[in-house]
Amino acid sequence: MPEFKSAFMAMPQNMRDMMKKECNDAAMSKPYAEFCANVNALAGS
Repeated sequence: MPEFKSAFMAMPQNMRDMMKKECNDAAMSKPYAEFCANVNALAGS
């Protein structure tokens, strides 16, 4: 998670928002559940 957090926070805000939006889509988040859990934890969902 520390490496993921560093990479996520280094991205521009619009890219982080786009990832968060994609992870809120049930069809998209299911195959990437662990990734989306990390995105949502860091994005404040």
